Amino acid sequence: MIKNLFLPEQIRGSFIFDQTYLGLEITKTSLAGTKIKVSGKKASILDFYYVPVIKKENETAEESTISALNDLHKKTGSCHVKLSLPNNIAIFKELSFPFLEKEKIKQVLPYELDPQIPFSIHDIAFDFIITKQDKERYLAVLDKTRNWIDNHASEQYKFELQEKPSSTGLSAKQKTALSDLAKALSMRKELVKIFGEVAQKNDISMKEFFQAVYQVLVGKERGPRLAPFIESIGRSKIKNIIEKAK
Repeated sequence: MIKNLFLPEQIRGSFIFDQTYLGLEITKTSLAGTKIKVSGKKASILDFYYVPVIKKENETAEESTISALNDLHKKTGSCHVKLSLPNNIAIFKELSFPFLEKEKIKQVLPYELDPQIPFSIHDIAFDFIITKQDKERYLAVLDKTRNWIDNHASEQYKFELQEKPSSTGLSAKQKTALSDLAKALSMRKELVKIFGEVAQKNDISMKEFFQAVYQVLVGKERGPRLAPFIESIGRSKIKNIIEKAK
């Protein structure tokens, strides 16, 4: 028996199987769709759709759009959707990372985008594609960065993960908060929310929380932005360092 057999959608521009697509445009006031059937190298228009986005009382704009989408789905049935968005609500950014792992990029990306957009990261949908991989360039950048840190950077910019982390001098509440943080790092939850919840649970200020974490991780009271730092190092590795602290 053959399992998990995957076939390409097209070969040399020709569709292997008949497919039905819905070209969809979403605006604040309406949904407009065109239903198309593709077979081989031919495409045929099957139908057109228009659904107004009607805002009801006590309903958010998002809820109104979802309601309109549900109405449209009832009319079109199941099909592949190709979405068109107005260019004034889409932002494209080109970013560089010193690593290529998709999962790590996915974890760090929100923290890289947050200071570059004029609204909350929670109010947008975002994704990424890797357009270029230049390992030699990354290695060269890392080498130059290491050289600058070793020879020119002040001590406030030098951080090194502790092989023998110490919690000496921390309060009992801070130590308990560290333990709670280590447990929470196993959860697929946004780190900034975890930080706030752990600090609140243990009745310590955010300053006390960050001081405790930085002391254990890098042996200092301050450090790099904590959330992207943890994601770039890896949650499991950070968890192990915290659990080793004495």
